[in-house]
Amino acid sequence: MRREKALEDRLLVLNEEDKRLEAEYARMPAVSAGRTLAERRRRAEVKATLEANKREGSNLRLQLKRLGVK
Repeated sequence: MRREKALEDRLLVLNEEDKRLEAEYARMPAVSAGRTLAERRRRAEVKATLEANKREGSNLRLQLKRLGVK
């Protein structure tokens, strides 16, 4: 039961972070991909984090499914 709760809590945190990062990514300029090096780096960092979160979220959902939670 504790394992399921920990997995669900982590999934919830990931979803909240994804929403925040997706909103930030949507506000970034798409055409120029950022004027400064810092903007380009931040855009790449946000994109990489979103991709990593997607992979981790899929893994968590699979673990929960195997445990019979979802």
